[in-house]
Amino acid sequence: MKLYSLQRSGKKIVLKFGDWETDETLFKQEISKVKKGWVVVDVGSEFGYYTIKAAQLVGERGRVIAIEPHPLNYNVLKRNVFYYKLDNIILIPKAAGAKKEIKKLYEAYDLGGTTILPPVQLHNIGKERFYKLTQLIRGGNIFAILRAKVMKSTPTYLVQIDTLENILNECNVSEVNLIKIDVEGAEFEVLLGSLNLLKKHKPVILLEVHQLELGRKSEDVYKILKQCGYNLTIEQRPNKTLVIARASEGSYREIKMER
Repeated sequence: MKLYSLQRSGKKIVLKFGDWETDETLFKQEISKVKKGWVVVDVGSEFGYYTIKAAQLVGERGRVIAIEPHPLNYNVLKRNVFYYKLDNIILIPKAAGAKKEIKKLYEAYDLGGTTILPPVQLHNIGKERFYKLTQLIRGGNIFAILRAKVMKSTPTYLVQIDTLENILNECNVSEVNLIKIDVEGAEFEVLLGSLNLLKKHKPVILLEVHQLELGRKSEDVYKILKQCGYNLTIEQRPNKTLVIARASEGSYREIKMER
């Protein structure tokens, strides 16, 4: 797919246009199953790869809600939507989370790794993140090593955060078929702000779980999905986990999770 994207060249961030592809075969296969008329939500759209793919499949009767809080990524996302002349996409310059608030957005060297969670620093992480970090570094994982070197000078932006349910209500969206979530460690918060949505619509969920940034056990994320009535397909990777969650038979069970 042809896309505009941002890449670093020394200290500069450069806009480029060219072929853009992902090795997330599990997600690509699931996106290819999207049907005309569906409503798809892309949480953490970045430059719009999955947003564009989904919009081309849902057709004129469908909708794609693309949520991207980073101002640079958001501008490139708009450029890509314009390039493909798609009018079935609603762009949201916010972050999804557990509640409505304003927080700092921390920019990563790779702009796709931007997150509302503070940079990983050995003096400022919980036991779970420290364990993941040390295990990954001992294994020579370059992603962990690079993230561990992030300094306090990391660029930040103040962004509006809201629950996914509130965002969709503002868009007058009454039905959701598929949600893709790539939020660099804020997965737990996004799901907490989506419980009623998951209960009502049971959309297919494509979820990236970033173990290092998560700040809690991955099983906490899986527990929310399972207690909402989902079966999980999990693909472990060195620096993240890909999860496909599909609704299973049985009723939704009320859950209470510590935030």
